[in-house]
Amino acid sequence: MVHGDRFWQGFASRCQAEGLHELGDTAGAVAAYQRCIEIGDRSTASRAAESLGGLLDYLGDTAGAVAAYQRCIEIGDRSTASRAAESLGGLLDYLGDTAGAVAAYQRCIEIGDRSTASRAAESLGGLLDYLGDTAGAVAAYQRCIEIGDRSTASRAAESLGGLLDYLGDTAGAVAAYQRCIEIGDRSTASRAAESLGGLLDYLGDTAGAVAAYQRCIEIGDRSTASRAAESLGGLLDRLGDTTGAIATYQRCIEIGDRSSAPAAAESLGGLLDRLGDTTGAIAAYRTAIRLGCERRTTDASERLADLLEAQGDEVGARAARAHRNVRVKLAGALEDIGHSYTHVRSREFAPHVVSVLRHGEIVEDVIWARHQPGFRDGYLILTNQRLLMLNDFHYPDNRACRADGPLPAFEYFAFDRAGITHTVDNNAKKPTLTVQYGDGSSAPQVKRIEFQHSRYLRHLAELLAQG
Repeated sequence: MVHGDRFWQGFASRCQAEGLHELGDTAGAVAAYQRCIEIGDRSTASRAAESLGGLLDYLGDTAGAVAAYQRCIEIGDRSTASRAAESLGGLLDYLGDTAGAVAAYQRCIEIGDRSTASRAAESLGGLLDYLGDTAGAVAAYQRCIEIGDRSTASRAAESLGGLLDYLGDTAGAVAAYQRCIEIGDRSTASRAAESLGGLLDYLGDTAGAVAAYQRCIEIGDRSTASRAAESLGGLLDRLGDTTGAIATYQRCIEIGDRSSAPAAAESLGGLLDRLGDTTGAIAAYRTAIRLGCERRTTDASERLADLLEAQGDEVGARAARAHRNVRVKLAGALEDIGHSYTHVRSREFAPHVVSVLRHGEIVEDVIWARHQPGFRDGYLILTNQRLLMLNDFHYPDNRACRADGPLPAFEYFAFDRAGITHTVDNNAKKPTLTVQYGDGSSAPQVKRIEFQHSRYLRHLAELLAQG
């Protein structure tokens, strides 16, 4: 193909604009893109108008960006016009011009470039659903599925299933979820299989629900597979298949997702208790506590305590009940200082606290503090027997729960309350308590503990003074 002068002039202006943009000269880049559009070569002007829209949007000139995207659509080069229409739809939606956004997405679908039309149809479905046009949303999602781009079609099928379920069209919802699973995008197919299982169970098709949950587990997306295994365990238990329920709960625990593994362990404990397997029930309840079930409104600790009491283990029963409120106390310590990871950190530290408690030792208070030497932040924990300090450490939130093996290493010190003497340091910059501990066998240990607020120091000093 032989290009004329206008093409090369437009090409040069577009290259100049891209170079200026990379150098940070946005004003120069805008001017160069505008010159390219004025030159009027269709292919270069169309790409320049698309790029200009994106740049002006980035610079905060939304009116200019809208005009540039509209100019690109008018020029009519199919691929760039389609992308510009999709971008225009997103921008107008952000600006609150929902009617304009709907029109832009529809224009993108009409242009017919497969990948952008598919994304536009998915976005249009979500927007129309938000606007209350459920019939239009259903049609848009169906159009996206028809276009057939795998990732967007899969998401659209999942969304369509949820929308039809909400509208009471359960048959349509089942078909949509099944279509999503057939398309085979892993994350959406997994969620669709989980949703399908719940819907079929509600409709009384327990065989179909079992198959759907099993399919979700096979797909292997961790969080949904774990939830599906928990749900499947409960369903099999209701159906009287206790062997299958036990195996499924154990599978959920093995997957190790924190959202469902603790609850599965607790449910397993209840099932084994009903079946008369007290040893297995005790082990399951201990696993539930270890994995962090106390972040939920559960009674694993109370059930474990009842089983231990029935065996005559009063000390173990008291310890189990003492563990029940550890997570709440840890959360309270972090909330007092506005910690941004309260839920995660308190949940992660709870098993560590439980692991260092003695039988019969009850947590009385937990305070977030800093101790010297070393200036380490962590939990200062007062029990009815000891004063402990667990040092803070980084714990990634995507870690899998493990029911076996040791807990990750952490540092802590622990002093028996009977050997503690303490003084309040009123001359320190921050509220500070000096704790000296000695058991007579070695030189006394001294820790200086800084508090966020003086009221924490006064509260702890009063508790220590009580002996």
